[in-house]
Formats: sequence, C-alpha cells, structure tokens
Amino acid sequence: MVKRYDTYLNIGDNGGAVVLKTSVCVHFSSSLHGRRVLRSNAVIYRALVDVFHVKREDAAWPSGIFGFFMCVTGALSGFLSHHISIRNLTMFGAVLASISVSTCSLASEMQQIVCLYGAVQGIGVGLIVPLIHVVINRSFTQYKAFALGIAYSGSSLGSFIFPPMTNVLLYTYGLDGTFLLLGSIMLNSLVGAILLRHPISEKEKLSHSHQEQCEESCNKSCLHNDCCVTQNGFSKPEMQMKQNESFKEKHFEPISVGGHINSPLYACVEKKDPESQSNRKHCCELLPSLKMATEILTSPYFIIVSLSYAVYFSTSAIFLMVVMDFAQDRGVPLDEGVFLVSAFSIGDFAGRLSFGWITDTKFVKRNVLVRLYLLAMGALTVCLPVCPNSALPAFSILLGILNGSVIVNHSVLLNEYLGIQKLPLAIGFSTCFVGMTAFVRPMIIGK
Repeated sequence: MVKRYDTYLNIGDNGGAVVLKTSVCVHFSSSLHGRRVLRSNAVIYRALVDVFHVKREDAAWPSGIFGFFMCVTGALSGFLSHHISIRNLTMFGAVLASISVSTCSLASEMQQIVCLYGAVQGIGVGLIVPLIHVVINRSFTQYKAFALGIAYSGSSLGSFIFPPMTNVLLYTYGLDGTFLLLGSIMLNSLVGAILLRHPISEKEKLSHSHQEQCEESCNKSCLHNDCCVTQNGFSKPEMQMKQNESFKEKHFEPISVGGHINSPLYACVEKKDPESQSNRKHCCELLPSLKMATEILTSPYFIIVSLSYAVYFSTSAIFLMVVMDFAQDRGVPLDEGVFLVSAFSIGDFAGRLSFGWITDTKFVKRNVLVRLYLLAMGALTVCLPVCPNSALPAFSILLGILNGSVIVNHSVLLNEYLGIQKLPLAIGFSTCFVGMTAFVRPMIIGK
C-alpha cells in the first residue's frame, strides 16, 4: 500500500528550513500556479477577441472553464493524495498543464482553445494547487500563513513579468507562438515537483494509528472467513463451531500436522482468503475517506469559509480578467493598462508576506482579520467604476494587498477548524465551491 502524504519537504521549523522549503515552493508556484495563469489571461483574453473575432463573453469562456476544472479536480486530488504520492500527482499535473498550453498553438477554432487552454490545463493545475497547501501546513507547526505567503509569492513575482512578457510575445510571435512558448516555460515547474520529499512526523504516526484501528475493525467484520481448525493433529471433515451467542458462526477447515493426543486439541489459525483480504483492503481504504468527506461537507465552519473564499476568488478573477479592457474603455492606452495587472501583483506580493505574518503573531484573531479584508475588498470593488483614471493603479494595489492577505489564510483557517487529517479533502471540496462560480463569470462580464 502506498503511504499517505509521502512526498513533501522533510525539514523542520528552523531558519534554514524556512529558506530551503519556501525557495522550492516559490520556484514551483512562480512557474505554474493558477493565479499566475489567471493574471496572464487578461492579455490572452484580449488577444482571443482580436484573433478569433468573438464576443467578449465568448473570449471569457476559456478562463471560466479553466477555473471550473481546476477547482473540481482539486476535490479529486484530495482523494488521490491518500493513495498516490503527492510528488507523482504534482509531476503529472505539471506535465499535463504544460502540454495542453503548448498544444493550443495548433488550435484553429475557439472551441479547441476552450478544451485545451480551459479544460485540460485546468485539470493539470487542479492536481497541484490544493496539494501545495497541504505540503506547507504539514511541514510547518508555526508561522504557517507566513510560509504560505512566501511560497505563493512566486505567483506574484511571476505576475510582474508574465503579463508584459505575454504582451511582447503576442506582438512578436503571434498567438500561436505565444501559446507554445508559455507551455515551454510552464514545464520548468516540473523541477519543483521533483524536489518534494518524505518526512516522518508525529502527525503521520497518528495517521498510521488510524489505519491500524480501521484494519482491526475490518478484521472483526471479516472474522467468519478467516479461521480454520485442526483436531489432535489429524485431518478432520469441515466443521462449524459457535463459541458463544455474542460471536458470529465461524467456519473451519481441517489441517494435519501429525501426532496423537489423548484429549481433543483444537487450533484456530488464519485462513488466507484472497476475496476476504481484498474486501478488507477496500474497507480500510474507502470507508474512512467517505466518512471524512461527509464530516467535512456537513461542517458549518467549512461551508462558511468555502463560500467566503468562492466569493473572494470570483471577484479577483473577474477583476484580473477585465481590468485591461475596462481601462481601455476609460481611455487608458493598452500598453499602460497592462501594468494595472502588475500593480495588482505588487500589492498581492506585499499582502502575502506582511499580513500573513501579522495573523501568525495572534495579535488579532485570524477569522476577524479575514472578515475585515473581505469587507474592504467589497467596498473598493463598488467604488472602482466611479474612481478617476489616475486612481486606477492605487485601487489595483489595494485590491492586490487584500487579495494576498486572504489567500494565505484560507487553508490555515480550514486547518484550524477541521484538522490536518481532513485538510487535503477540505481544500479540494473548497475549491469545488469556486468551480461552481466559473460558469457565472462570463455572464457577469457580459458582451
């Protein structure tokens, strides 16, 4: 049986560990993380309108489909991480996402872009994003939000470069060449996946203890198939024996060892029944996961955190999608509008590093701060249509700060409310809530 959670960085909470672990995650997330993809989508979105001559609503579908499949696959990755190593999952996701974007260079219709850039890339990224949260939360006992901030700052650093770089690539090589080059760049994330390793922690011991309890329970339920009997060392016909009324009837088979004994002597030994062992294996693997999933989905804390995260994520995704087009409608040149995405990334980078550290100090309760972040984010979004053009960069920076402050606390809140054992499934289901909003975003953006 494959060990659970058997590939993440095997280092403690000391200073050198922080640098080494987070540097790997920075490299990994800067190359492939879904937020970087969404920020480049602002440029790709505009190029799709110009190249394929489609409506804005149609050009928004690849991003919406990408978000949906990324989030739905996130729930699947939570289940898979119980049976497949995290390193193997992330390696497969990195290769799949990179190939899908590169293949878009051969697409001649908008439907092909939706399938490759949206669906297939979303599946690849969806296998990775939730597992990075699990890696950080299981590797750190303190300063989890700060560690997540450093790790996910890679996507912010990449956003300083990718939108302007994508714009230059479009002018130089066209849309087909841009897809090919972006896919090649994303393939570098494979290095980050390969560097993941296996730690042995107290929490993993608890997981093994839980597995042993499950196996003991399954053994009791399968006991009637697991014994055979011998009497006096001689072979006897198949017989039945009932020890007492509290035990189920058990079937025995004879074995012969040889020798003579005056009084009967019975021995009960384990019977190797392949079908029974197979049933026991499925019982021990599937039932705990299904029970855990039920507990997560019925938890009010999970529902509140996940719904809030879905609203926040959708707001940020729509802003990043339309901000360039919005600025152009307000009379801002396209070359200047690209840097609104970079301004958002500057604020996002600052928010992930600074405000994540503030919540780890426990000076203010984490859930209270997240509420304030979401309230301020909503207020700024409402004021955005009436703000002057000169204030657009400032609004982008402020929204980025709030965005970065929320994202680093999402998985930490789930960990605090539900526990580390439920975290992989909880993050996967939480991203599913976000995926449900993906089909609504093109309608909100409009024609």
